[in-house]
This record gives sequence, C-alpha cells and structure tokens, in this order.
Amino acid sequence: MAKKQLGYLRSCVVRATRVHFALVFVLASSIVIFDGWNYITLENALNRWMIVAALLVVNTVVWYASRNLGKKSGYYKALMLGLIVSDIAVAAMFVYNDRGIASPAVMLYAIPIATSAVLYSRRALFATAALCTAAYNLTVVSYFVLNFNEAITVQLYGTAALYSAVFFVIAALLWVVITPYEQTD
Repeated sequence: MAKKQLGYLRSCVVRATRVHFALVFVLASSIVIFDGWNYITLENALNRWMIVAALLVVNTVVWYASRNLGKKSGYYKALMLGLIVSDIAVAAMFVYNDRGIASPAVMLYAIPIATSAVLYSRRALFATAALCTAAYNLTVVSYFVLNFNEAITVQLYGTAALYSAVFFVIAALLWVVITPYEQTD
C-alpha cells in the first residue's frame, strides 16, 4: 500500500475514534437523562454505564494505538475491526436492555455500518451488515424467549426481517457513496 494511502487510513482511524468519543458522551448523557427522570430502572442504568465504560475503554485503546506511525495497513484495519465489533456489541446490549424488538436503540446498528465505510471496502460494509444482522436477531430472539408474552411471534420475526434488510440497504447506500464516480454516458 502506498505511503499516502496508509497515512489516509491512519488518519481515518484517528478521526473515527474522535467521533466515538462524542458517541460515548451522547450515550452517557442519555443515561443521565433517563435515570434522572426515572425512565429506566437502577439496574438498567448500571448495565448501561458498564456498556458505555467498556466502549470508552475500547475506543481509548484504539485511539492510542492508532497514533503509532509506521505500521502496516493491516494494523489499522484491525483497529477499525475492533471498533466495529465493539459498536455492534454496544448496540446489541442497548437493544436488549431496552426491551428487545420494542427498543428504539436499534438505530445504534447504523454506527458500525457507517464506521466500516471508512475502510472503503464493499466486503467490510456487507460483512458488518451481516454481523449487525446476526447480533440483532440473536438479541431480539433472546429477549423474546427470556421475556415471553412481551410480543407475538409474527411481530418478532417481521421486525427482525425488516431491520435486517435495512442494515443491508444502509450498507449498499454507503457503498454507492464511497465508490468513486465513473461516468457511464
């Protein structure tokens, strides 16, 4: 990989971690607001704080590690993979803690898909969408099984199929955005 491309990849990782620091702040603020208004239980607030703290640790490690100069492209791609996997885990845990298929936190799955766009790889985008699909389906089915009678089966599978398809639509749209324009006329 050319030195210019390697520098670009490194700077993308650093910038992605900076955005994730803002994400940590937003998630922490939402916990303070929801807990302050007694919207969530104390146990749920504690779970969310642990999730946000874990994301902060992972993001800080990736940010610090990405500051190293002279590494190979695989190093920076591995850092991005770590960040993407942690984003998927955070989204899954927020969805589970917020009542499974009834959770508005499902939109958190767009973050790892958008983060994978930094790699300019179609495979990375669609692999991330597939991982998001697997995590979301496992999360909502687990919540449904462990908290029976909070939804009906058709609602569970219909919602899971809808959001799974949306993850791939987001990935496809991002692929269109990051693909260089080629004139076809």
